Amino acid sequence: MKNADRRIIKDSPPLRILLFLLLLFPGVAVAADPPSAAIHHQLDIRLDPEKGLIAGLDRISYDTPLGNLDLRLNTAATGITVRSGDRPLPFQRRGDRLLITAGTAMNMTVKWRILLDAGKQENPEHDEDPSYGVRLEMTARGGFLDADTAWYPYREEQSSTFSILVRLPVGYWAVTAGEIADWTAGDKENRIRFRIDYPLPGLTLAVGPWRLREDRSGPIPLYTFFGRDNNSLSATYLSAARSFLALYESLFGPYPFHKFAMVENFIPTGYGFPSWTLLGSRVIRLPFIVKTSLGHEIAHSWWGNGVRVDARHGNWSEGLTTYVADYLYKERQGKEAAKDYRRKILREYATLVPEQAMPLNRFRSRFDKASQAIGYGKAAMVFHLIRRRIGDRAFWSALRRLAGEKMYRRADWQDLLDTFSAVSGIPLENEIRPWLERDDIPDLQLNELHRTATDGGWRIKGVLRQRTGPYPLRLPVVIRTSTGRKERTLRVTATSTEFSFNCDRQPLAFSVDPDNQVMRRLTREEIPLTINNLRAAPQLRVVEHPGLQAGQKQAVRRLLDGLRKTTARITTGTSLKDANPSETVLYVSSFKNIPEQWRPPGLTSSSTGGFQFNGREITAEISLLCVWPKRRGGLQALFVPADSPVATVVARKIPHYGRYSYLLFSGSQNYLKGTLRAGHSPLSFSWPDHNLVPRGKTTADN
Repeated sequence: MKNADRRIIKDSPPLRILLFLLLLFPGVAVAADPPSAAIHHQLDIRLDPEKGLIAGLDRISYDTPLGNLDLRLNTAATGITVRSGDRPLPFQRRGDRLLITAGTAMNMTVKWRILLDAGKQENPEHDEDPSYGVRLEMTARGGFLDADTAWYPYREEQSSTFSILVRLPVGYWAVTAGEIADWTAGDKENRIRFRIDYPLPGLTLAVGPWRLREDRSGPIPLYTFFGRDNNSLSATYLSAARSFLALYESLFGPYPFHKFAMVENFIPTGYGFPSWTLLGSRVIRLPFIVKTSLGHEIAHSWWGNGVRVDARHGNWSEGLTTYVADYLYKERQGKEAAKDYRRKILREYATLVPEQAMPLNRFRSRFDKASQAIGYGKAAMVFHLIRRRIGDRAFWSALRRLAGEKMYRRADWQDLLDTFSAVSGIPLENEIRPWLERDDIPDLQLNELHRTATDGGWRIKGVLRQRTGPYPLRLPVVIRTSTGRKERTLRVTATSTEFSFNCDRQPLAFSVDPDNQVMRRLTREEIPLTINNLRAAPQLRVVEHPGLQAGQKQAVRRLLDGLRKTTARITTGTSLKDANPSETVLYVSSFKNIPEQWRPPGLTSSSTGGFQFNGREITAEISLLCVWPKRRGGLQALFVPADSPVATVVARKIPHYGRYSYLLFSGSQNYLKGTLRAGHSPLSFSWPDHNLVPRGKTTADN
């Protein structure tokens, strides 16, 4: 690689934020610098990915005498020395603790080495753990050094500022937080230096054989660190990132960091860190990532990485980021797209989360699909509730104020509620607190609905019951008449609430929250059967056709692993005589020999003597998964893995399509997916439009 010019970045986002705060809140005193840290780390790190080597030197400076110091350092560290100037400092190792007797010294230098197994994670398995089990890894394909692994010495529960020089073999680069102070591609080694002048609780670092691309067309420098195969996508990602930054600066105020870098990972992650995101090689190539997921990670620059989470009271950042990214993009597409997204949240929650579940103030991070439905989906709906309650202007203004007042500091749910209430003038504590502390969500029932003709028009009466303990709710109600749609609000605070609405024309239909504006538990009729139902099934029985090949059986095990059903009972045969009615049954067959009783709706014989699904021919290269209801209730499914090694790749992908009812793959690519139609909502009722009722009479109606 040719030598590169030395590049110095002069922009200072903290100064931009200071000016913004002084203009937005002229009565508020704002420090000229970001909050100071008591500790500064000056790190000099040499990495050799092919050998799995980390060799470090850390000059640690304190603003007070060190005394007896308790640091964390990974248990794999060897060759440790600790000095203050020329004087060795005594220390002890206790597990991952480095206990140093420093006395009156205010600075010291720690040296260490870590040698990792360079071939450990060449092909990590599918896992719902977002890290895929990789937290401290160094291979020729790349490296990931999670701050929590203590790959460098640090003091827990105390933030620090950093300068870090990373030396790497030619062809490799490293990325971490902070501004890129300079970088040099040399003949013998590559060097890159970062400077972090805002306090961070820990430092995560990634390494890879990347090509570095830079965009300095705006005030915030942007970078891609992509491998050879994805380097052609750099311009697309740089352009999209610039647009997302403009969007979120208009909503939340100045971007809080010195750069934003998009970095390729050797495992399929989607991480967001202060000033950079780490995306898997395959993930980067997915067309929707640059349109949605990239924006989600950039939004985290304000929420989670900028304004940090006080996890003692629950992680609010995932729900807020989901709302201001994934949901907001749908909202910008139109009302129907936004409605579909809200309905998706409610359906996934109803399918995956039991009636009593983890409350939001105990959510820390996702560890499976159910926890994701709570911490991302339910939390996003809470922010939607707040926005509808206080209005758009107050909602976005409150977020700008929160970003200004809490940047680089921790915030909890109470801080958010206080800010929304202060900006809007509407007290939210009593209305929102149950959503954070309770382990259930509203379960609504519409009863005794009837309409009556009056002297001036019509009156609708009914009772709304909450089958859980009562929530204070403001439910949107839609009344349809011959002249169109009338929207009202039904306020409920009790277990049972009688209501009455007047209208000037004959009501033809009445619906409570038909557009899914409020988080509630959907009824069984409102939820189409999907792949997520396989995941949520209390008992899963797998019946494998005797003709399956070894590779197809391996694909079944991979699928069960992805669905978290590794304890499912597996039998072989073509019939199921001892079936338990409560069991969900997954049939597995090759494409040639699908027993008639295993065939879902849409699967028919073809003119070639094989089968087709919804008009698509099933061949040896095709993989099919379909779920459908049993005749007597419950769920059954058919999995037809391709007769090729690609079947295991497909099986690993299937759990990510949980909201669909059927999938078809050609090779490893999905080319057909769909969801069965849901039933009628019991919160909606229609009267026949020809049934004109004389004044004083009533029509009962459910």
